[in-house]
Amino acid sequence: MTTRSNGSGTARLVAYLVPQTSAKITKTGLQTFLSDYLPDYMVPTTFVALAEVPLSVHGKLDRSALPEPCTENIIEDDLFISPQSPIEQHLAGLLSELMKIERVGRDDNFFKLGGHSLMGAQLVALIRETFGVDLSLRSLFEAPTVREMSAEIERLIYERVSAISDEEALRMLASSADRS
Repeated sequence: MTTRSNGSGTARLVAYLVPQTSAKITKTGLQTFLSDYLPDYMVPTTFVALAEVPLSVHGKLDRSALPEPCTENIIEDDLFISPQSPIEQHLAGLLSELMKIERVGRDDNFFKLGGHSLMGAQLVALIRETFGVDLSLRSLFEAPTVREMSAEIERLIYERVSAISDEEALRMLASSADRS
C-alpha cells in the first residue's frame, strides 16, 4: 500500500495487488475483507491491479515503477448505478470534482471514496452554495451516499420552500423575472 495525492492536496491510500486470473475481485469485497483486520482509516480507497509487482535490480519493490491509478487499472465494483435525479447528478458532479475522481455512483459512500471530515466540511460548504440549504456535517456521517445525501438535500429544500409565505414567493418570482 502507498499513498497518492489526488490533486486536491489530500492523499488517498492506494493498494496494489496482482489478482489471480480466476479470482472475482471487487472494490467493495476487498474493503469489506480488509475492514475485518484493519482500522477504518487504514482501509484503502483505491485498488490497482498489476500484472506483476515491479522489482528493483535488488529484488525489492520498485515504488517509482508503480503506476498511477487510472480507469484502466483500478478495481471497481461490477454494479455502477448512475445518479438518477437532477440533485443526485449535480451532487455526484460536486463529489467528483472535489475528490478528483472520474465517476461517482448513486450508492457510492463519501468516506469509502476517500472522503474525511475536512473534505466533508468543504462538501457541506459546496452544498450550501449550490443548493442554498445547510446540510450538517453530522448528516453527512449519517447519510454518506449520494442517494442519501440527495434525499436529505431535497427534504431541506422542501422545508425551506414550505416555510415561505405566498407574498415572499411572488416577490422572489418577480425578482427572478427582472434578472432575466
